[in-house]
Amino acid sequence: EFPGGWHDHPSDKFSRSGRTGTEQEAFTFIQRIQQWKHAQPWMAQAQLTQFVPENGLYIYVRHTCTSPCSRAEPLLLVAMNQQKEPREIDWSRLSEFIAAGDVLEDILTGIRYEAGAPLSLEQGTVLMLARAPQ
Repeated sequence: EFPGGWHDHPSDKFSRSGRTGTEQEAFTFIQRIQQWKHAQPWMAQAQLTQFVPENGLYIYVRHTCTSPCSRAEPLLLVAMNQQKEPREIDWSRLSEFIAAGDVLEDILTGIRYEAGAPLSLEQGTVLMLARAPQ
């Protein structure tokens, strides 16, 4: 049973004041992702393309395009580093969806990255990069 919502519960995880700092951090992380997703109507029809994990880096792309994608088509690239040391994205593996020079924006921080430029993920991190339709 999820804590909160009833008078006999000692804590209420539905409210900010009932969450620990770590719980609030997780809540905010998920909330940002959901808010971004709800603002992207194309995500309701998006397909999923997964890439075989390579060198500890797992990548998938949510998209609405057929191969090859044009820069006018939105997509979301998700990269996860499951290793204990940093790993660099091999952009050549993603060429059917992302061209060198495409600008992708981190949906959580707003930081922009240029596809083709070196991009390293620290250990245990997830990066969610979106390309908006142009």
